[in-house]
Amino acid sequence: MEATLDIIRIACSDTATAEQKEAGTTACRAVLAALENGVVAAPAAASSKPAPPPLPAVGQVTPPPADQLLDVVIARLRSMLPADAPTAASAAAFRPALLPVRRRTP
Repeated sequence: MEATLDIIRIACSDTATAEQKEAGTTACRAVLAALENGVVAAPAAASSKPAPPPLPAVGQVTPPPADQLLDVVIARLRSMLPADAPTAASAAAFRPALLPVRRRTP
């Protein structure tokens, strides 16, 4: 694992050659694959297939619309409630009894 990290460190240096950067990319992919599979493995040899397009930076990702976010939040909150919890429809049907109020006369 240390050898893999050394390859990545060399590839990240300012003086790295194109071959070292390609080796670093391959090492990063190997680390990612190991993390996803739960197995630590040595990086595979550089392949001839093109690299996948880079992921967008965090600032470039557009957030989902507000109504979609609210739907997700509501669904998550509902999933936390017990199955027999009252719903909004049953709560709206509840009407408290109105009692007459006597006014005091002076």
